[in-house]
Amino acid sequence: MTVIVEGVVGGQPGLSIETVFEPLNNSQGAWDISAHVSKKMFRVGDEQSEFPGIDQTLHWAFNDKTAYELHWAAGSPYELLDQNRKPAKSKLVFEKQGYWSLLEFVQANRSTKIDSGSLSSESILLEFNAFVQQSSSPNDLLPIALLLRITLMGLDPATQEVKALKFPERFPTAAPAGGE
Repeated sequence: MTVIVEGVVGGQPGLSIETVFEPLNNSQGAWDISAHVSKKMFRVGDEQSEFPGIDQTLHWAFNDKTAYELHWAAGSPYELLDQNRKPAKSKLVFEKQGYWSLLEFVQANRSTKIDSGSLSSESILLEFNAFVQQSSSPNDLLPIALLLRITLMGLDPATQEVKALKFPERFPTAAPAGGE
């Protein structure tokens, strides 16, 4: 955890995060929602990376808010619904706040899909689920999955070189028992 709290990467404290929006071309299935999306945004603290746009490296510091936003295009004939099937009012926001917001954000949104296009085994595929209502029928809902690949970069304390960090599948929920 020292790498996260005290590390400095590229002159910035904390971790660097490399982002790639929609890394799997076929993630939307048969229906392409891209004409109905005005932008997708990944934010940490005061920094953001947007799609459409150039994938950027962001810097997360201890206690920065972490969020992913989907902005629905004005004039779309379809209605965007959140994961609970409630109207999203043209914008979905998935966010975590607090000291460990990035860790909680990754744990809450980690995808089970295989990211076959990633060049780094340390990359993490995140998935954000919602629905699109295609007609006035409440039963005509299309599930959508939006994907974001992130790679966490930090300083190796031994070499002081920037390297991709391995994110554990799960974290301990309690301190180890003492004695042995």
